[in-house]
Amino acid sequence: MSIRYHHGNLKSELLHAVEELVEANGVRSVTARSVADVAGVSHTALNHHYGSMAGLLTAFVTEGFVALTRTLQAAHDHASEVDALERFRRIGMAYLGFAEEHSAHFQVMFQASYFDSEDERYLVASVDAYEVLAQSATELVEAGIASTENFESLAILAWAAVHGLAVLWHQGSLDTHVVSFPALSDAGEATLPLLGALISSPSS
Repeated sequence: MSIRYHHGNLKSELLHAVEELVEANGVRSVTARSVADVAGVSHTALNHHYGSMAGLLTAFVTEGFVALTRTLQAAHDHASEVDALERFRRIGMAYLGFAEEHSAHFQVMFQASYFDSEDERYLVASVDAYEVLAQSATELVEAGIASTENFESLAILAWAAVHGLAVLWHQGSLDTHVVSFPALSDAGEATLPLLGALISSPSS
């Protein structure tokens, strides 16, 4: 593994070290010793900047949610000229794209046993990401596509669908069915319109 320590930017280098380790061998390979070795620093440097391994991984996960929010918000904003359902679909596809492009972050972001899920900055960042999806679901309601009774359920359902596809891909469970990430995106393209059909009428 490469040593990438640069004086004055150690906090960032430690986060990069986590990313490199997760990409190579998964989150279980991330230890104080392995992070210090990759970053080219002493073990005490990690504790000085983040307090503990949990603190470092919390910062890593928070960084991931900030990036996810930015990705989803960009997809939403760039789709301002299309209808609400198409905008909703594009946000779902952006989620799948994030999972592929930020694989290391995605692998850790939803494994709360590795980080402090009560951390204030983490909570703000994770809620911000969800709020983009919730906003898009609300726009479906306002456009008359979904009912006010089920818009929040729609947001959760859509999240579960795209997240499930991404997790199955990362775990290798789709290897015999989906041979490339573009094929996974095709699955997402097929799934999201079905969700739209499910919520096109008010709940009975």
